[in-house]
Amino acid sequence: MIMSLENDRKERFEAIFLEASGLPAAERADFLNLTCGNDLELRGAIEELLVADVGDDSLLDSPIEIVETGH
Repeated sequence: MIMSLENDRKERFEAIFLEASGLPAAERADFLNLTCGNDLELRGAIEELLVADVGDDSLLDSPIEIVETGH
């Protein structure tokens, strides 16, 4: 029974994260309010992962600057 509850929570976490990551940043807070309710631990974990996810993508999406060295 405990494993089932843990699996349900993991699946819920993954589903909420995937949906939230596809939303514009301005809509995420309202979405998390609706989906996480009073589960602050779940919301905090999702928000932390969203911040890390955005941080990784922003580096990869940045244009490369070519600097000529004069050689």
